[in-house]
Amino acid sequence: MADLTTQQRLVARITSAQRQLYGYILTLLADPAAAEDVLQETNLVLVEKAEQWDQAEDFVAWACRVAYFQSLAYFKRRRRDRLAFMDESTLSDLAGRTAAALEHHDRRLTAMRQCLTKLPESSRRLIALRYDGQFSIDQIATETTRSGGAIRVALHRARQMLLACIRKTLATDA
Repeated sequence: MADLTTQQRLVARITSAQRQLYGYILTLLADPAAAEDVLQETNLVLVEKAEQWDQAEDFVAWACRVAYFQSLAYFKRRRRDRLAFMDESTLSDLAGRTAAALEHHDRRLTAMRQCLTKLPESSRRLIALRYDGQFSIDQIATETTRSGGAIRVALHRARQMLLACIRKTLATDA
């Protein structure tokens, strides 16, 4: 293969894409066990064909294309065994829709991360306590020495600011 640093970067990219790839494959196959198998096959192909990846191209998009072809191969094997329930055109249509949904999700996630940095520190802290720390409203109130009602209002305002920023960012990017 390539030098160690290139291989390490590839492994890091594959590792960070596992959840997205599994979700994509599961959408195509609708069978968790089969999705796990196809994910492992996809990982092997990604390593084998790493030199074919154009670094200017989004890695997850390329990996999803590889996963699509691995899913297609899975269906062909199943069809030979008379166990397939989906033809190639249906799989292709489903893959296209899933890829579009993944791309939309990625854009929203990127926008949310950008917008979180734009929130006031106090709002970011409340959101971090609530969602990263998974604290209850009462726990946050105790932590910040504020009332539960004040925390609810502050979280509502923070969410509204975040949502407005995300919508604006997505509209600007579109």
